[in-house]
Amino acid sequence: MLSDGEGLTAAGALLVAGATVVRVLSCGAVVLTRTGMERREHAELLALLGRRDGDLDAVVLDHDERLAYCLPGRNAQTVITTGALRSLSPEQIAAALVGLATGRTSAFALGTGGETALVRVRRMLHPASPLKRVERLAGVLSVGLLLSGPTAVALVPGVSSFLAHHCHSLLTFDPFSQV
Repeated sequence: MLSDGEGLTAAGALLVAGATVVRVLSCGAVVLTRTGMERREHAELLALLGRRDGDLDAVVLDHDERLAYCLPGRNAQTVITTGALRSLSPEQIAAALVGLATGRTSAFALGTGGETALVRVRRMLHPASPLKRVERLAGVLSVGLLLSGPTAVALVPGVSSFLAHHCHSLLTFDPFSQV
């Protein structure tokens, strides 16, 4: 295909490569911006709902679920719930807080926003607020579009074969042929 002069030229290849790089960079910028906004919102909520404990050097949230996590960023914060404080021994609490304090500034914590995959899946399965009708419709349409691509690819050989066998005159596009 490329040997007979047809196909993708060097300029076309550079154009495709450049467009791909631009797309990847723009998507990365969107993700980083959204992550920063989510962290700021989370920090604001912690300021409203939590109380700073100087002895623990952490924000304490009044909640029965046993959680301890870090909110990375410029003003990184370690967060622990009252449920965790009640259920863990002082040594366990100290170990958890030391581990979180060292992980606050790690590249992993900064890149993932302090969330594990399990936390993200849990949040997706149980969103804080139910989805609105438009959001549900957008989700259904997105899934439909994602499934239609592979379906079309799977159907092309069969449809092509059917047309070639049964509708040869349609495929030749000869306006003067007699059907």
